Amino acid sequence: TTMQEDIQRWRRTISGNTSLTLQIELGGNTTNNELGVYNAVSESGTPGSLFKIFPEAAEEGWFAMATFKSDNRLIVNRFDSEGVLQSSQTFTDVNFEDFSYYIKNGDDVGYAQDFTNPGGKARALVFAGSGQNAGCWFLCFEDGLSPNDSAKNQDFDDVILFLESVNPTPVTRATWASVKARFR
Repeated sequence: TTMQEDIQRWRRTISGNTSLTLQIELGGNTTNNELGVYNAVSESGTPGSLFKIFPEAAEEGWFAMATFKSDNRLIVNRFDSEGVLQSSQTFTDVNFEDFSYYIKNGDDVGYAQDFTNPGGKARALVFAGSGQNAGCWFLCFEDGLSPNDSAKNQDFDDVILFLESVNPTPVTRATWASVKARFR
């Protein structure tokens, strides 16, 4: 609990690439979770378009290569556990300088920006890599299902992403008055 990072927004690094490794909990919803990115929003905003990186049908061992292009395109190539290309998709209007991640299961969408979720509940936790993974990140999602079953919920191991070639987006500065207004 002491190693969690307060990161909810991301940007690409100078390399322009983001590689993700998906690990799926071996529970009841293994193939029902969709994962992707969206353009980050301010605290008064609402997330818009979702850009899918991993489909609901992804199985354990699948991985994706997502490349942010300078013209705000996101190119996603998805591979199965044997490294065989399963699909490719290109998205436009993706803000590679300020994006965030989401998890979707059916109609339920959980955003990495806490304030966009009902009740401001966290749906993702971030941990910095260490040792040979220094400079990388682990993004751990809660799919939000089984809210009355504490043994199956709030474990944040429903989907775990290993993030490379992304950095946190710097915090936007605020005035003291705007901070106070958030808590009235």
